[in-house]
Amino acid sequence: MFAVKNQCLGLLDRITTLADSAGIELPENRALAEEMQQAELLVPIIGAFSAGKSSLINTFLGADVLPVGITPETELATELRYSQDPHILAHRADGGSDRLAVQELLSIKPRASLYTHLELHLDDLRLQALYPQVLVDMPGFGSSLESHNKAIAYYLPRGAHFIVAVSVPDGTLAESTLRQLETMQTYEAGFSILLSKANLRSAEETHAVEMAVREQLELRLGAKPAIARDDRKQGNGLALLLPQITASELWLGRFLPRISSQLSHARAQVKTARRALDQSGADIARSVRQLNEALDDLSTERDTLVARLGRSRLAPVVEQCVEEVGDALREASSELQAAAAGGNNARFSQAVSDISRQRLSRVVKERMDGLSQQAVADLATSLSQREMHDVGSVGGVEWTQQMQVRVQETLAQTSMALDRWQSTLQKAREGEQVLRPDMGDGESDREKVQQAKVAFRSVATVLAVTTNVVAPAIELVVIFLPEILGLVSRKLREEELRKIIDNQVIPSVQREFRTRLPELLQEQVDGLIQQAVQEFRGAMDEKRKLLETVVAEQDSPARAARMQALDAAEAGLAAVANDIAALETAR
Repeated sequence: MFAVKNQCLGLLDRITTLADSAGIELPENRALAEEMQQAELLVPIIGAFSAGKSSLINTFLGADVLPVGITPETELATELRYSQDPHILAHRADGGSDRLAVQELLSIKPRASLYTHLELHLDDLRLQALYPQVLVDMPGFGSSLESHNKAIAYYLPRGAHFIVAVSVPDGTLAESTLRQLETMQTYEAGFSILLSKANLRSAEETHAVEMAVREQLELRLGAKPAIARDDRKQGNGLALLLPQITASELWLGRFLPRISSQLSHARAQVKTARRALDQSGADIARSVRQLNEALDDLSTERDTLVARLGRSRLAPVVEQCVEEVGDALREASSELQAAAAGGNNARFSQAVSDISRQRLSRVVKERMDGLSQQAVADLATSLSQREMHDVGSVGGVEWTQQMQVRVQETLAQTSMALDRWQSTLQKAREGEQVLRPDMGDGESDREKVQQAKVAFRSVATVLAVTTNVVAPAIELVVIFLPEILGLVSRKLREEELRKIIDNQVIPSVQREFRTRLPELLQEQVDGLIQQAVQEFRGAMDEKRKLLETVVAEQDSPARAARMQALDAAEAGLAAVANDIAALETAR
């Protein structure tokens, strides 16, 4: 794992060094290198409340560290981390945290609603050896709606790989578990299966359950994940499964595409500088003037795009969300009836929430990703239609297409920096000027800070577009669900219950989504366009500055040396490209 990490850092350092040698600045490389140095691979362990997740982790650690048998309402996601100073960090929703003794773990549980998640730091060599993988004990599928939604919303976009604990005595994967796995697939998260409590059944029964689970996963999801058993003969299933989750593969999947993107950007910058040296000073001056004019008009382009992708374009997206959620709930009518039997509000609430999340995840991904690509393409088309022939002759006729690809990649990679963005979000809300360290106190700088605040205020919804995070939409379910729970809160005959669910509950859910989703999706699109415009502005400003540095060398003795440096840099970057391709092939 660390060899792969060092290899990736080495590739990025070579790109930076070669670019520097040619006078090309790549500030994004420093940020990416820092992110790789600090990155962790979170491995949440999920499953039903009775799947024995905490017991599996306790056995793996060789001590009863995590409490077992607690009520679902007191469950909190708990990250297990190595530290020579054992302690608990209990994270609050306001961004703060409380430091507590390990012995206070049980006393925290009754106050679960005060915290988002826990970090349990232990002086355990197993956890030290596992790093940068970090195990997370997740609330069970049967825990309270608040705990469950809170954990799912936080860890789905952050999890590098999920371990799904399935109790062998349960026989097969429950529908609720399959829905969770479908949602994880939408988020493009990998998973493995851990068959718990295998010692409670014979070897033949356990084998039959494993075969049934494999068949379910292949037929429903087209997936063939690694599967391990936890029993007294083979040993702890978690210890058996973890070596099959290749940390180096997870690392490469997360960072290699971004290194390749930075390589492409460096080569494009070198190419632009090299071509510019062959142009006259007058040509470059015209290119700079055209870029400045285009930069001035970006705000107008943004307003035009917002109007074009306004409510009229979002109406079909909202309607598809509403209809598909309704279809999904109707398809699960029998499950909803069983959940609501006897006035079980908690079970019914979670079923509605999970069903809505699964379907919304897919629809939002399909439709909003399309709008994201359209927004970037429309901005690029608008720029390419301007009178910018001189810019094209300097940067190559494909310069707008290259810029479009880069902006789209940047938006798609937002999820990779989720922790950094989210940690800054709270500070932005408080009005602190921490968004850009180079911002000053001048009028224009204050305006930039304000623009950045707007972007950061909508970061959660921007991420909902680019990484399929549908937590804001699911929050709607949580908000309005209590209003309709009264419809099923009393004991009813099966036929009465079915009619109420089909004719009152489901239409009520659809009505609330139809009312509330337009504003939420509009906020997503507005935030996305704002970010896309900022990315285009940054790319164009970067090119303008590069041309301005080149024009100063046009008639100077440094011109020949700069051309040699650029040619050498391109040759070196081509060698880096070969090494990246070889690493990709070896995966």
